[in-house]
Amino acid sequence: MKRTEKLLFTSFATLLVLLTLLVGATYALFTSSAQESLVVSTAQVKYEASITLEEAKEYNGEWVAVVGDSGNFGSAERTFSYAGGVLTVSNAVPGDALKFTINITNTSTIETDYKVEVSSVDNEGNLTSVLVVTMNGAPSDWTSLAANTDATVEVVVEFPSTADNAYQAAECQYVITVLGSQGNAQ
Repeated sequence: MKRTEKLLFTSFATLLVLLTLLVGATYALFTSSAQESLVVSTAQVKYEASITLEEAKEYNGEWVAVVGDSGNFGSAERTFSYAGGVLTVSNAVPGDALKFTINITNTSTIETDYKVEVSSVDNEGNLTSVLVVTMNGAPSDWTSLAANTDATVEVVVEFPSTADNAYQAAECQYVITVLGSQGNAQ
């Protein structure tokens, strides 16, 4: 019986050694790994706009160059000024006109398309029905503009000399909007 125990013990020990070698051999493989990174950044569509006053014309005069951001239509009470993104015209009379340039800068990181729109947001006394607003060089449809480049649009606002008493003490507000869109969106 001792011999059987010894044989059994030897068999069990051999089996244990073989099992250990088998398990150990499984975890002893050579390994390797490699990684690469992917970084994605997105474009930015951004426009800046400002106004440069060019010329003013009073009801009975010629066009006169404007120097700076303010002036008048021949009298101290009839003025215009540009500050803080707002162009204000005060006490205009029929025949007055103001010419200015909208300076547009595409500060986007990509080429984009843009267009300019004018809309009335406040119209007391139906003044927008008589004012003549013309834009020269303003695209009515989407137009391409390279990144970090400029464009200009000349605007003339005229209070026609044919306007009658119905427009006294009237007021309106226009919003001039430069719209920008990624170039491949249209």
